[in-house]
Amino acid sequence: MGRSRYFAAKRPTLRKIFHAFAVLASGLSLVSCAVTSKGSSPATNASISITPSLVSFGDVKIKSETSQTLRLSNTGTTDLAISQATLSGTGFSMSGLSAPQTVAAGTSMNFTVSFQPTTTGAASGSISISSNASSTPLTVSLTGTGVTTSTPAISVTPTAVSFGNLTVKTSASQIVKLSNTGTADLAISQATLAGTGFSMSGLTAPLTLTAGTSMNFTVSFQPMTTGAASGSISISSNAGSTPLTVSLTGTGVTTSTPAISVTPTAVSFGNLTVKTSASQIVKLSNTGTADLAISQATLAGTGFSMSGLTAPLTLTAGTSMNFTVSFQPMTTGAASGSISISSNAGSTPLTVSLTGTGVTASAPAISVTPTAVSFGNLTVKTSASQTVKLSNTGTADLAISQATLAGTGFSMSGLTAPLTLTAGTSTNFTVSFQPLTTGAASGSLSISSNASPSPLTISLTGTGVAATVILTPSVTTLAFGSVTVNATAAQNVQLANKGNAQVNISSVVATGAGFSSTGGSNVTLEPNQSVTVVVSFDPQTQGTFSGTLSIASNASPLTIPLSGTGAAAVQHSITIAWDPSTSSGVAGYFVYRSTSSSGSFTKVGSTNNSTTTFTDTTVQGGQTYFYEVASVDSNNVESNFDGPVQATTP
Repeated sequence: MGRSRYFAAKRPTLRKIFHAFAVLASGLSLVSCAVTSKGSSPATNASISITPSLVSFGDVKIKSETSQTLRLSNTGTTDLAISQATLSGTGFSMSGLSAPQTVAAGTSMNFTVSFQPTTTGAASGSISISSNASSTPLTVSLTGTGVTTSTPAISVTPTAVSFGNLTVKTSASQIVKLSNTGTADLAISQATLAGTGFSMSGLTAPLTLTAGTSMNFTVSFQPMTTGAASGSISISSNAGSTPLTVSLTGTGVTTSTPAISVTPTAVSFGNLTVKTSASQIVKLSNTGTADLAISQATLAGTGFSMSGLTAPLTLTAGTSMNFTVSFQPMTTGAASGSISISSNAGSTPLTVSLTGTGVTASAPAISVTPTAVSFGNLTVKTSASQTVKLSNTGTADLAISQATLAGTGFSMSGLTAPLTLTAGTSTNFTVSFQPLTTGAASGSLSISSNASPSPLTISLTGTGVAATVILTPSVTTLAFGSVTVNATAAQNVQLANKGNAQVNISSVVATGAGFSSTGGSNVTLEPNQSVTVVVSFDPQTQGTFSGTLSIASNASPLTIPLSGTGAAAVQHSITIAWDPSTSSGVAGYFVYRSTSSSGSFTKVGSTNNSTTTFTDTTVQGGQTYFYEVASVDSNNVESNFDGPVQATTP
């Protein structure tokens, strides 16, 4: 807005009155910069708050210690006198907070709470702080769980590395996998290699592998002379007092040599109906470093035949090929044969043995997996199921004529007799157990068929155990401390199923003036599951309030006491004063305000000629303001301005 400067009156002179909350300048002075409670006189009480109000240490290994820092604040306007600070709960300790102790208004201090469990299981405790604040004693809940010590475990694959024959001054490498198969970090402190011609890369100590992870490193061999060489890798870690050792072997040779191998080295065809045929694949490999020259491949044995391998044949180093061996018995009884392969890999031929038996007719064969079904412990009136695989491993149709189940609490589905399984096929069915009483139970499934044995019996076992319905809250009390009227504070409560049966939570209700809750109602928790309930405190008036969080379920009833204090809303104000103008014709004064000394000023109020003070109640906390004052005549024509002066609200 435009401000006229044509009024000739002498501008007002601002009095300089000292105040602790204001910065004075340009002759304009602050009488006060006070913080007051809305609708009441300024607050003069001590007020205590602690952050966090709930301390959870989670899982901590037995005999190890973890700590958290808590901040205790006096949010009031007078000194906070702590008369007592008491800690309870096994395994918990506290440092940095002792009584008696005084915390000045508007200041804070830190202290430490630690947890060192000596046994496994959940632990709870609390800190109770008595003071001259209205919410006394103030309680901080402590929780934690002791768990067994995790341990690392080290393994390598392979445990021994063989390079075989290697030409002098040539190099070969192999990958070694290093794994942590334990439940804690594996700390590798040293990895040492010994042996002429061997080297290692990719493994440098110190090194840490987290539980369940692995890494690869490379071992190489380059012989400089002929002859056998040996070495080792020694790996020291926190997984054991004795280093893990990987043996290394290799042989330096003057020239490359071929090497022959077959997989499998013996071929068995089992029982085969007369005049029917079966085949198997054999892999022939050159595992050497020079060409493998096969000069002859000869098969012997009645009923056996071979295809895909014809001599002479050359395989280069490191390559392989497949050939087929077949068996067609013409008579009943056992048969045997062999394949003899001559090559430049040795003076003695490589031999593959062949066996098979001719039978008069095909026959079925029955098998089940697993052969015995154990359900372990199961809560009474709950059910568990397992899948059983029924297979025909024979050469003729398997005819299942009957499937009978016996035993209290056991049932079966998916297997109905009569049923036929063709040779080489299988089917799955389900066996279930639902104990109605506590104690061990046993049963059996008997399957009659045209195979042997008939009937085939599968044993069934399980134990009914009593249901334990346990619902455990993460806190036993919930304190909100001091909350401004009409403001809202919220805290979480975890409800956990610590039993072995379902917990059905029907309702979670917070009662008490200002307290409310969301979540948790109409929830079903399986064992080890949990749900979060949000509890809120919204005081509408000043004072101390208490309430209850009530949890209704099929477990034991739970009630959690709630507490909090409604504190007055803070209203900030700035009062300025000035000396009256000595000029005639002054009708009053206009007051202008800005948030910048060089910015645009806005009129915030006016006074008559006899009033030389002004209180601005439209300011915000933590904000800096600048004020100017001008004289004004009866025609609202203004003088020059006095100021600006700076003031910062708390």
